Amino acid sequence: MRKFKIIPLLLLLLTMATSAAAQKKTQKTYIPWDNGKLVVSEEGRYLKHENGAPFFWLGETGWLLPERLNRDEAEYYLEQCKRRGYNVIQVQTLNNVPSMNIYGQYSMIDGYNFK
Repeated sequence: MRKFKIIPLLLLLLTMATSAAAQKKTQKTYIPWDNGKLVVSEEGRYLKHENGAPFFWLGETGWLLPERLNRDEAEYYLEQCKRRGYNVIQVQTLNNVPSMNIYGQYSMIDGYNFK
């Protein structure tokens, strides 16, 4: 009797799995540059694409990315963000004054001279 209860459950799970796989194949991949460059709206309140399509800001904050990560780590981090669907990475370039990256290079050409 127990086998008869498990069979409908397995059929349901199989149906759900194949349905999800079919949806993934039919969904169009969103490619942001198909809509043109980002521009500020006429009202100055939001970003949109050149063709008028709205831009949805889905951001990740990697504030100290230049200071804490080397190039390989940064590339891995950015790939993970891309894989998760983020379309904006917010990075802080001047955390301290003077600000340096992980390789000891200044963020600004003249170190911290703001003249």
